[in-house]
Amino acid sequence: MVKSKPTVDEYLKTLNGGRILDVATGTGSCIRLLMAHLKSYDSFTGIDTVFKAVETARKNFSGTNYKFVQMNADELAFRYEGFDTVSVCYSLHHFSSPLTVLLELKRAIKPGGHLLVFEMTRDVTSEPQRMHYLVHTFWAEIDRLYAVPHYETYSSKQLKSMMMKLDMSHMDVILQTEHQQSQDPFDPKIMTSILESIDQCLNKIKAHPMYATYKSKGISIRDQIEKNGFLPAPLLFFCAQK
Repeated sequence: MVKSKPTVDEYLKTLNGGRILDVATGTGSCIRLLMAHLKSYDSFTGIDTVFKAVETARKNFSGTNYKFVQMNADELAFRYEGFDTVSVCYSLHHFSSPLTVLLELKRAIKPGGHLLVFEMTRDVTSEPQRMHYLVHTFWAEIDRLYAVPHYETYSSKQLKSMMMKLDMSHMDVILQTEHQQSQDPFDPKIMTSILESIDQCLNKIKAHPMYATYKSKGISIRDQIEKNGFLPAPLLFFCAQK
């Protein structure tokens, strides 16, 4: 009997998180994911460059086991090897130099500790998944109009190459697409949310000289989503031990 690979959620249940640093924490969604699935954990420190996100995260989590700080990921104000686990969820494509960030995160991990990386990939296998890639690229282009760091997603090959350059002692990799197979690509709630997000992005740039160009592009993407549906792009997960 061939043993199937674990899902990301199943894999997380085998890990003791200890003292955890969550990078590009936003409002804390990755922390909630880890709390729900890790075997155990002691405390969380979340960092983000956006102060408003840090303020919101502080309101979302109470207690002495949670701390949130405004900080750049490529220049951590923490001592060497201060954390048992460092996580970064769906954020590598928001860094202008992701390898520089990953090397800095490695510095913060204790010997034997873990770096957890969750990242969507551009290696889509269906038209509904390609819609995620299209709409994400659209969001990223609009963010960059206002100098917000947001770039195209990476391929699995690019991500693996990046992680190998960290020279960690051991690394497990899970490419997860199975969870998408049971989803309805025309789920009304998801379709409405995605289509509304396109309109919201366009509303942000109504005064921008490129508005007409992006309005036309947004209409085209809407039409394609309405025709093909929408499914999340594949998830590539890394657990690298220092």
